[in-house]
Amino acid sequence: MQEVVESVAAERAMPRVELTVHDLDLAGSEDPELLARYTSKVPVLVLDGVELAHFWMEPAQLRAALLRPVDGPP
Repeated sequence: MQEVVESVAAERAMPRVELTVHDLDLAGSEDPELLARYTSKVPVLVLDGVELAHFWMEPAQLRAALLRPVDGPP
């Protein structure tokens, strides 16, 4: 999924995005709730606190999410 995010983010029409990758094993050792919530869903794509996808996301879906107004529907 990281490749899809990087590819879409590099497109000219896309707003600038900051991609942060968290290692669940490392983060989960400090936050057991995080580990319990996501351990069976990796990778997870979260945009502005909203889970968009687990495992895979089509580039077109990501483009739409990035272009959606911040106060728009999910």
